[in-house]
Amino acid sequence: MIDMPTLPSDIDLPEKFTSFRSAQIAAAMRILHAFETTDNVILQAPPGVGKTLLSLLLARLVSDPRTGGKPPSGGTVITTVTKLLQQQYLDDFPDHVFTATGRDNWPCIIDPGNTAANAPCNHGWNCPVKKSCDYFTQRDTANFADVAVLNTAYYVFEKAFTKQFADHDLTIFDEAHELEGAILNFAGKWINPRAFDRLGYSMPRSRELREDGPWAEFWEDNLGDLKHDLYLLQKDVQAQLEAGAVSVDPRSAGRLRDLKNVVDIGHTFDQAIQDPAHWLLSPVGSEGAMQLRSAWGYTQKGVVFSGESKRLFMSGTILSPEFLAFSLGLDDWKYIELGSDFPAAQRPLHYVPTVKMSASATSDDLDHLVSVMDAIIKARHLGQKGIIHTVSYKLRDEIMARSKWAALMVTHNNVDRIATLEKFREMPEGYILVSPSMTTGVDLPADQCRWQMIPKMP
Repeated sequence: MIDMPTLPSDIDLPEKFTSFRSAQIAAAMRILHAFETTDNVILQAPPGVGKTLLSLLLARLVSDPRTGGKPPSGGTVITTVTKLLQQQYLDDFPDHVFTATGRDNWPCIIDPGNTAANAPCNHGWNCPVKKSCDYFTQRDTANFADVAVLNTAYYVFEKAFTKQFADHDLTIFDEAHELEGAILNFAGKWINPRAFDRLGYSMPRSRELREDGPWAEFWEDNLGDLKHDLYLLQKDVQAQLEAGAVSVDPRSAGRLRDLKNVVDIGHTFDQAIQDPAHWLLSPVGSEGAMQLRSAWGYTQKGVVFSGESKRLFMSGTILSPEFLAFSLGLDDWKYIELGSDFPAAQRPLHYVPTVKMSASATSDDLDHLVSVMDAIIKARHLGQKGIIHTVSYKLRDEIMARSKWAALMVTHNNVDRIATLEKFREMPEGYILVSPSMTTGVDLPADQCRWQMIPKMP
């Protein structure tokens, strides 16, 4: 029997959390009860439940402290699909959770002109300063933390390739309805004909995955030569590094990337050709690129679901728990659905027909749309903070160029999104955040956002 804490401070959580909501305690008890008979729980939890605090409560109740073995064990890892949601955990629990980010975010300390993703250690060199490398330091700190919060794509990559972040007592997949997409993106391969051209090969253009098809014939004829070329170039690069070079010459580095990529694509094609019913080969764009990916996430479940004791799949938008479980390959699971803490009368939805928002929308259509939006803001929400979800940057620009309330509107680009959100939180009443991407993982409680408007459904 697990003792349920009365207050967040009872389990050393931040003082700003003065109490648990009754719904959070009830949810935790239901989840613990479900974990008595299954390792997988799917939780439908609408906005306002307080999923971040619930996650830390479960981390304390379900997992033991992370140990320092090889590999470490115990602890909790929480994955999120957006940086905004990841940042929310860090802001709410700055002394209780640790995070790690991918190699592209860190410079190589011996070759500052490259990121850790292109550092010499990725070419087989045994780096003498690896233990003091900023990338590995922050990764290992998160790996040994009692609670780690990671981007879902990074978690899948590390779990598959480096076997890090394994053997946790509890893994929480926040926004789990997007987990299959992250798994498929990891397992899929982008096929760029230019990489084949640079290596002196003509890439097949067929979309067929047959054992006697063009792709099968291409790999049978060429994969062995490509692997041999990769082996020789890796030896040459390692010799350069052992001779004292701190970086690989750009030409060799580029060819090495192309060879690794194409050989990896060849191995993935081998899987796909042997099991074509579970793979898709699709064109991407107009320049001949293609994507090879699994048709279903469950074909890759061994990559992600290994070593954890308990898994919580949590989201506010689980349309079908049966389909989610099927797509992820969960054979045994329990489903829990929580109700909203907010009465329906306090969260009404208003449908206002205006114009058909398609690619053929005219300037007059946009003028009419924005005039209706302006009228609604004036009649109902002037003086209140709100958010307009625009789906695209193009529609955002059209609205801000036409609205009579443009002086009250703030927006962002793809670089300063988090900073703009923090700025908006501190703004006085009346300001309006206009964004195509403030959706998943955005927390704007009470007066920080009193209304939302969706001029075009995604």
